[in-house]
Amino acid sequence: MFVFVSVPSAPRDFRARTMSPTAIQLTWQNPSSPNGAYVYLITIIAEGDNNQTISEIQVDSSRTAYTVDGLEENTFYEFFLRAMTSAGKGERVIARAQTWEARKTACTAQCFGLQYITNNDHCGMGIKANINLLD
Repeated sequence: MFVFVSVPSAPRDFRARTMSPTAIQLTWQNPSSPNGAYVYLITIIAEGDNNQTISEIQVDSSRTAYTVDGLEENTFYEFFLRAMTSAGKGERVIARAQTWEARKTACTAQCFGLQYITNNDHCGMGIKANINLLD
């Protein structure tokens, strides 16, 4: 029996979501026409002066999400995703995201208590807690 294998169609609904100053999560749906056994190929490009390719990662077809970590803070990235069979690479899809800038944490000790202020979230909304050390 002869099985014809061709290149797969493009993955669907490809999205990039910033998770931290150094990590971006990629999610997608499987190609509508896989055309045989396939794997995913993710290409990561840091946008900047030379739009430099950072890495190419091969991901098993059973996955529809991948978190890229170890990225530079406050940097724009382009991610290219395509499915690949033994017949070749399918059409690629693109998602873009920017990592956040890490914010500093400030702590101040006061006479009868400790005030802790943090501003580490990407929306700029800090958390403030006053803890009374002496009752």
